[in-house]
Amino acid sequence: MALLFIFTSIKTEASHDATATPVLFDQSVSGPSIPMNGGTKRYSITVPKDSLLAIEAEYVNFQFLEVRLIDENHNIIPVPVANEFNVKNPYTQWFYKNVKKGKYIIEFKNNSSASHKFKWKVTLDKYTFETEPNNTLKTANTVLMGQTINASIEDRMFTDFYKIEAVRDGQLKLNLTFNKYDYLILRLFDSEGRLVKEFNTYSFQTPDADLFISENVGVEKGIYYAQVNYFYGFSPNNGFYQFKPELKPISFHENEPNDARPEANPISLNETWTGELSRMGDEDDFYRLDLSETGSLKILMKNQSSNDLNYQLLDTDGHVLESETYDPLVIKAGSSHTLSAELEPGRYYIRLVGQNLSISQGYEITAFHDSNPIFSDVAFGSMGFSEIHRMKTTKIVTGYPDGTFRPNLLIKRSHAALMLERAGVDLTPVRSATTFSDVPINHPEHSSIQKLYRAGIIDGTGNGTFSPDSYLTREQMAKILVNAFDLTPAKEYVPSKFTDVPNNHWAYNYIRTLGSRQITLGYSKGIYMPKEQLTRAQLAMFLTRATGE
Repeated sequence: MALLFIFTSIKTEASHDATATPVLFDQSVSGPSIPMNGGTKRYSITVPKDSLLAIEAEYVNFQFLEVRLIDENHNIIPVPVANEFNVKNPYTQWFYKNVKKGKYIIEFKNNSSASHKFKWKVTLDKYTFETEPNNTLKTANTVLMGQTINASIEDRMFTDFYKIEAVRDGQLKLNLTFNKYDYLILRLFDSEGRLVKEFNTYSFQTPDADLFISENVGVEKGIYYAQVNYFYGFSPNNGFYQFKPELKPISFHENEPNDARPEANPISLNETWTGELSRMGDEDDFYRLDLSETGSLKILMKNQSSNDLNYQLLDTDGHVLESETYDPLVIKAGSSHTLSAELEPGRYYIRLVGQNLSISQGYEITAFHDSNPIFSDVAFGSMGFSEIHRMKTTKIVTGYPDGTFRPNLLIKRSHAALMLERAGVDLTPVRSATTFSDVPINHPEHSSIQKLYRAGIIDGTGNGTFSPDSYLTREQMAKILVNAFDLTPAKEYVPSKFTDVPNNHWAYNYIRTLGSRQITLGYSKGIYMPKEQLTRAQLAMFLTRATGE
């Protein structure tokens, strides 16, 4: 539907009196039939604080209604007005305005040639809207990770910019929802204004439904700018769209551009790297792998898309090495493939080749060389594989004497203390040592527990005990990681809200901090499960994310 803005500031004779029906916020109101040709209906609302006022109205029969907001001084405040053209009947439109604390009249005026009935309600702070002007990098609106922005672009001459801050390396996910009749272009720029990636969102599909575009791109910590450009369209929504950025806590990810061999991303062995092939010139992704010893190389490729994905192993000059076929190896949609090759020391490349790039194609890639020691019970490509091996390389974990890591065992509090000490946390004492009755001086982890306690990182479990053989819980882990790495809530993010961690939970602030920094994402349906005990593999993954801050 098209939108029209009123820019008048003249005074009106309308008064805040008994003729206006009082309404409450979030109260659904069924409006009576409003007479045609100028008929009106007024409602009064009291705004308790400076807020974003949002009015949702449901219209039928494509009638024309003008919405006016009138303050206590009888000034008409500009708000959007619904137009009669729309593809759905009934349809919902919202009107919005930042307003000061006070009393207001909301007036609906019927300028059509027929009477009109409608339903509506008014809310506070429910929606976040763009702030104009935001047509340049300099005037870009700041958007938090996880925050949804409602906006519109009415003409191809205009564009919208949003400033995004990634507080850590990760995979940036850009979500854009818009009308099926519009052609929007989404671009991502770095802090210097250089194009990182462009996403073409043009499509005609799914009648009577909006389009949802979700694109991923690996980014390093820093400032980025997203641009939404209205290239073409004939929707009745005036280029209305919703934009939401998100950042996944992925330690090893592609960095664009990596579309040719000279731009190949260097990757490390035993680490799972993520990437995505998408539209608008991103048909290939290249990775560089340097081997220092002769041995067997295994490459595990996981195709996370609904289309086939191809890849090749190349030598330092770009020649295909795979002996099975000269053509790229095909990985079927949703499946995986492992390539094995005996290689001499040198530089090699892995090339991903996209197929049918009308949709994005996500993937994971893991390379393992037998010159690198592994744990016998940590399968190649299994959950936590890269994090566990990274921690072994840095000697944070050593495993058991029989060469196993035992990833699925629950981790004891004493073993967690040892891992944290090896992770190199700041152990500057902030309090005196204490004596735990269940951690005698000859306990294997006595020294680690005392160092972490004196540094204020860990506490006991009450009654002078530490419970070294008890298993670490997710709520305890949250407190320990926040203390160990001096983490504070990231202001750049919309904090994760977990339904099973109320505000009065003792670990609420610790868990909120990990959620805001994307160290934890919780489980499905918005739960965190604070009492659940951690496995050794899970702690390795959390610790890797925390040390990557």
